[in-house]
Amino acid sequence: MADGFDLHALVHYALRREVMAWRTYERLAERAAPGEAQSMLYQLVSFEEEHVRQYTVVLRPQIEASGLNPDSIVAAAEVETLDLEGVVDEERIATAPLDGVIKAAMDFERMMATFYEEQAALVDDPGIRAVLEQLASEERSHEVFLDDLLAALSLDPVDDAVEFPPL
Repeated sequence: MADGFDLHALVHYALRREVMAWRTYERLAERAAPGEAQSMLYQLVSFEEEHVRQYTVVLRPQIEASGLNPDSIVAAAEVETLDLEGVVDEERIATAPLDGVIKAAMDFERMMATFYEEQAALVDDPGIRAVLEQLASEERSHEVFLDDLLAALSLDPVDDAVEFPPL
């Protein structure tokens, strides 16, 4: 591995945050009214679950060779108190306006994309680099998706009826 790349640190940092992101989006979806915004939040849950799968399945050989068990990291993150250091926490998820939490989530997605890009530049293993570059790209697309979600949250039902008249 290149200087500065630490697979242990990467796996602990990233897996925990991916699980926290999926749990955050799941909690927000539970708070959202049924409709497009709620569906989009559940879609984000599936995106983040896929990132966890990429670590636990695609990178399993490299991770296990380093002595880590990705399943135990995921299991621990699934029961931890929701807290993404300075981004979102249990109280904010429960009480803050959805648009405020979604804006914070956009910052989080941007931060994770940058993290994956930086880690990809440090790693020598082409398989790990490809996964990190893919994850960075997906995190960037989540930021755009969240921006679309903000737009969906702000739709006025009256305007919606005009824009999409009944058939």
